[in-house]
Amino acid sequence: MKTEKSTDTGLGFPRVPGGTYVWEILEGVRILENEDTGAVSQSLSLQVDSVVDGDGQVGDKASWLINVITGKGTANRMADETYQRLLTATNLMDDLSEKAGGEDVDVASDKFVAFIKAKLPGKFVEATHQLKDNNMNFTDVRAVSGDKKGEEKAKKETSGGDEW
Repeated sequence: MKTEKSTDTGLGFPRVPGGTYVWEILEGVRILENEDTGAVSQSLSLQVDSVVDGDGQVGDKASWLINVITGKGTANRMADETYQRLLTATNLMDDLSEKAGGEDVDVASDKFVAFIKAKLPGKFVEATHQLKDNNMNFTDVRAVSGDKKGEEKAKKETSGGDEW
């Protein structure tokens, strides 16, 4: 079967050219399930807040697809590592640890999804992404200093419920 390259992510957003950007995490987490394989992914919506290096534009949107359960029905260890980097960069790791009471957190659980839905929107990260095999792969996820955020958005405060 021939795979064609696409300018669309398949999730409703055009593909942002590879580069390093400051991303704002938008509201909503989509849960995507493959009924044939049993794989489960979570899709986070992002928007470019500023361009560090790349040909994307401020306001470009993208989806960050995080595979939480493999096609074999087992937890994906890489999802844990991805969320650890993301929650550390957004200063939410301590909050998650408090809410979890020191217990292991299942990133595929409804509780965890409620937590990220409440806490991640409005947060900023600097991340490099590459287009590989028709997918956007995010690497080098880092915290963002206030001077890298858009002036209006740097003032924005988000509050999330405590559904945890």
